[in-house]
Amino acid sequence: MKINNQESCAELGLPCHLDTGTTPSTNVPFVFKSSYDTNTPGYGYNNSDLKNPYLSREQLQSRMISPSISMQQIQYMNQK
Repeated sequence: MKINNQESCAELGLPCHLDTGTTPSTNVPFVFKSSYDTNTPGYGYNNSDLKNPYLSREQLQSRMISPSISMQQIQYMNQK
């Protein structure tokens, strides 16, 4: 994907945003840090009756995954 982006920019004669570290436009989607992130962008974010249940369902689903403990960690804890 990175190579395709660089080739497209080269064909159009534009500076590649991957090289410059800037985004190609101001219309960049907001990226949440995790499933538990409740921050929202300041402008243009709308709540809806479809989005809120979906997000809450995703948060609840992500909590169902339990952390795993390896045998090395168990042995380490038993040594203390």
